[in-house]
Amino acid sequence: MLRRLSEQAGGDTIPRRGRQHAGQFPPFLDGRTARKVTGTGVHAQWSAWAKETTEGFEREAGERTAQGLTRARAVTDRGIQQVSPRFSPDGAWVAYTSRTLTRFPEIRLARPDGKEDRRLALRRAGSGLAWTPDGKALVYGELQVHRTFSVFGDLSLVEVDGGHVRRLTRGVRAYDPDVSPDGRAIVFARKMGDRSELFTIGLDGKDLQPITASGEGVEWSGPRWSPRGDAIVAARLLPGGWLDLVRVDPATGAVEQLTHDRAKDVEPTWTPDGETVVFRSDRDGVSNLHALRLADRSLARVTNVLGGAFQPSVSPDGPSVAYSAYSSIGYDVHVAPLDLASAPAAPAFEDAHPAPRPDLPPASGPVEPYRAGSMLLPRFWTPWVEIDDDEDRFGFATGGSDALFRHVWAARATYGTESERVNASGFYMYDRFRPTFLVSAQDTTDVYTDGRLRTRQVSLQAALPLRRTVRSIQTLSATWRREREEVLGSDRQEDRVDLGGIETAWALGSARSYPYSISPAEGARVRLAWLHEAQALGSDLALDKVTADARLYQRVFGERDVLALRAGGGTTYGEEQFDRSFAVGGYPDASLFDIVRTNSAVLRGYPDNAFTGRRYAAFNAEYRFPIFSPQRGWRSFPLFLRHFSGSVFFDAAHVWSEEFRAEDVKKAVGGSIGLDSAIGFALPLTAQLTLARGLDDQGDTRVYFRFGLAF
Repeated sequence: MLRRLSEQAGGDTIPRRGRQHAGQFPPFLDGRTARKVTGTGVHAQWSAWAKETTEGFEREAGERTAQGLTRARAVTDRGIQQVSPRFSPDGAWVAYTSRTLTRFPEIRLARPDGKEDRRLALRRAGSGLAWTPDGKALVYGELQVHRTFSVFGDLSLVEVDGGHVRRLTRGVRAYDPDVSPDGRAIVFARKMGDRSELFTIGLDGKDLQPITASGEGVEWSGPRWSPRGDAIVAARLLPGGWLDLVRVDPATGAVEQLTHDRAKDVEPTWTPDGETVVFRSDRDGVSNLHALRLADRSLARVTNVLGGAFQPSVSPDGPSVAYSAYSSIGYDVHVAPLDLASAPAAPAFEDAHPAPRPDLPPASGPVEPYRAGSMLLPRFWTPWVEIDDDEDRFGFATGGSDALFRHVWAARATYGTESERVNASGFYMYDRFRPTFLVSAQDTTDVYTDGRLRTRQVSLQAALPLRRTVRSIQTLSATWRREREEVLGSDRQEDRVDLGGIETAWALGSARSYPYSISPAEGARVRLAWLHEAQALGSDLALDKVTADARLYQRVFGERDVLALRAGGGTTYGEEQFDRSFAVGGYPDASLFDIVRTNSAVLRGYPDNAFTGRRYAAFNAEYRFPIFSPQRGWRSFPLFLRHFSGSVFFDAAHVWSEEFRAEDVKKAVGGSIGLDSAIGFALPLTAQLTLARGLDDQGDTRVYFRFGLAF
């Protein structure tokens, strides 16, 4: 659409739109921007482009259908991304990578007719697969955390019998592996600083050796051993847009050009006799499979499809080819007959691409050190609303960061309708060194039975990641906090408390959510903390608090519903006369490390912080389920509706100072309706409307409107 717009309204249309949009208030109104620059709104421009494009695709589809479409059998039908199929050495199985909107990527196995489809192992990104010659294992590339902070591509091996996974490399930046016919070596592409190269490594992860030595800007992909192991075919991208097939001598690294034009020739594989290379190319306008006969360099078209055919794999006996086929629901694995003898010649390639652009001259300006500077100006703003029985708050939030996310900050200001005061909070995070430093501050006023309680707090935290993987993180943190709480309008000394303490915490998180999730869908979060309050740190109190919190998320009946469980508790040591170190009732306090009336529990259906004591225990069970997922907005209005969801819950909590009594446990039930959305085209936002009923003393029916999930 943007190309069409530039052709009709001038080559500078897009820059003019950008300048107009950047200086426009209120922000996000794309339709208004488009009308000011071109005289036509975004919706009208989109509708015209969509009409023209649809008509063109329909004409092309009719022409291709008249030529006869490839008949294929679907191995999968779940869509999204079922990619990179590879026949097993005996042809009995097809291994492939599966990605959906509700699961982690998986390596799966299925029969060529689609039966006995099962998961073999989870994988962390990547798609390519390679069987070992004995059919007992698969080698694949995936992302791995390297030295805590980096994420590199590495090679792993999974055994077909049992699914045991063994990591082969560390920090190599490897992708697209293939195992040699003798099972001794793996060829793969390796990302370097300014290019990529082909390397080999032993099946035991040792003896890393380079094959190619390329110039700056050269990229390699999809290497495949020949059936005899004496050659490697791969795709090579040269500067200027030349993406072609080459044959490489694994012993010398010598490169022989197989194709050379502006078509995209990629993802090669061999026929069992080693005489033909089957690959994907867009040379006829659609990504179709083609065959290159090495003897005479003749090209034949193997498939004729509408959506596209990708990542071919020829069966060991040669009569069929598996590939990933694209349709309206995404990619699925298909298997089609392969008859190279009757395959029609590929049509002549017509190069409609523009001429390669010359390289830009080197920058002539002075080299200056990186400075965050003006990048830290506010990048967005959004309305902020909090509604509950005690007080409604209305305001806004904003924030910013530099390009490298070394500096991140956010601030929020709201006005309380009952307290009649402005509440402000903010944080600044510095994330350049191994510990992440976080400074936060807040000035808030809460309304309670006896008046208004003002809390002013500043804290400094250093968080150190102990261990990170792609699916989990374990951290250790230390936080210093200084705080003052006072009842407004009171002159009594007991109505003012100064606090100062240091909290040490250990946390482990493995909770995961997916593009179509309405909540964390799998995994757990655990946190253990010890808080030391001392007069030497500015506190009126001298005590210690130990707290624990655990959360578990598990699917129940389907792909998207979730059972969320939470349990927590804490106890106090020292200052025996002090009995207000924990509170339960309502939602947790906004304060993170408050020692007075600290509310870490969720107990809906009761007044906020209604019950206090020196110890607490809490349990929550919440069943969350999708209602429907519109996944759409209205024209260019800056609000996108993702999911509507519901939940039913049970809360239980108790706080006490002397003896725990089961009959004093407060219980509540209720339900919520939630909306997941994106505002301003980028900022995700979850809002919930909750109705809760407290079942015990002081419990009543309460309505809450909040941003975010309960836990």
